[in-house]
Amino acid sequence: MPHENGRAVRAALAASIAVLCGCASYEARPLVPSEELAALGRRGLSGFTVERWRPGEREPSAAGPFDPSDGLDGTEVVAVALTLNPALRAARARRGESEAALIQAGLWPNPEVGFALRFPLSGPSGVEVDTDLLWQLLKPRERAARRKAARLGVEEFDAETLAAEWRVAKEARLRRLEVLGRREILRFIERDAAVRGRARDLLRDRREKGDARELDHLAAELELAEVRRQERTVRTELESARRALIEALGLPPGFPLKLQDEEKPIVFDLHRSLPDAEIDRRLLAGRPELRAAEIAYRHAEEELRAAVRGQLPFPRLGAAAEREEGHWSAGFAVSQVIPLFDRNQAEIARKESSREAARREFVALLHKLRAEAYSAREALRSSREEVEAFERETMPLLVRSRQILERALEEREASLIEFLAARRREIAAEREFIEALTRHERAAIELESATGGPIDPPTIENRPSERSRP
Repeated sequence: MPHENGRAVRAALAASIAVLCGCASYEARPLVPSEELAALGRRGLSGFTVERWRPGEREPSAAGPFDPSDGLDGTEVVAVALTLNPALRAARARRGESEAALIQAGLWPNPEVGFALRFPLSGPSGVEVDTDLLWQLLKPRERAARRKAARLGVEEFDAETLAAEWRVAKEARLRRLEVLGRREILRFIERDAAVRGRARDLLRDRREKGDARELDHLAAELELAEVRRQERTVRTELESARRALIEALGLPPGFPLKLQDEEKPIVFDLHRSLPDAEIDRRLLAGRPELRAAEIAYRHAEEELRAAVRGQLPFPRLGAAAEREEGHWSAGFAVSQVIPLFDRNQAEIARKESSREAARREFVALLHKLRAEAYSAREALRSSREEVEAFERETMPLLVRSRQILERALEEREASLIEFLAARRREIAAEREFIEALTRHERAAIELESATGGPIDPPTIENRPSERSRP
């Protein structure tokens, strides 16, 4: 008899070891901050491989070869940001948790094994052995419901990740636009500084010959000093914008980032506005945040459905065996909870509250995103009107003023100081024109991000910044 008992125990241990052999093992992966910092510092574009060209891509499309040798264009800037941005990479790494929940939802419950040895305290000697094997039966369609809820969790995560990708892409585009806009303004100021420098030298020569007053020469010096101060300010703004772009791309500080055509006059597009119905359609179809909120509501629906189904517990069924006085007996075992007091009322109430909260959160998000889209549409419309008004009203006046002043200067009817004062007004107008074009392009990026898709092609010709110069 002891031999038989020992054999049963050894069999149970062998079965346990066989099960444990299929378990995962822990592998240590310590976090060393200095190594992570060094890895960030080694990031660059040499040998860079694009993982995503645009938001929502799961596999990189054939958008063309990535060639940073001539500088990054707008598409490449977005591709680098979507591939390297650390916050986005951290968000994507969380997808494994949703996938693990989906795996867990598809697994069957583990069986339960009971094993007992009873030693008599009086009466006949001998050991009594009780064993049972119970299996928790799933409710009808319970496993399918769990898998559906887990799939919704994966879909919700993907929608939230897509929303994060849109935000990163928008940030990269806005930062790139800021760099190009500051560079364009700096170009104008550098040309103005050159004009004022020549005027200062001319007045200095005239003063030495007695043909100009000391006051005029000092005024020209002050004009040049003011322009150089503006040049230093814009250079500082340009470097700040470049650092912000480098950060958005996920590259290390001080990285020698080069943008394509940065040294050329940038070309802006004038975009058309969108009607209310089109904004609403794009909003519902294109904003991943709404998709995520909608999935969250459906998830809450499924959880409430499962809670209602859980009012009545399901039995556990299995096999039982007993050895008594040297004889074995076997049969079936059933275990059932009697729902006398707890019929899952609290869980049902919580899930009903969660579903209502999810609905209200969806409506609140829809209201917020719709307001953002309409504000972006208004900014796009007003900035376009500003650009068109400049071209219609200010540009002809600047051209005429320049022609009259140059003729007066040649005929000595106007002084060089008057010319510099007029030039100051022209540069201010040119700078405001660049700012208006930049505001319009920024509004277009905001509207595209607010509606989840690109605006239709512009309805009128491109506006090169050089057109601002009379």
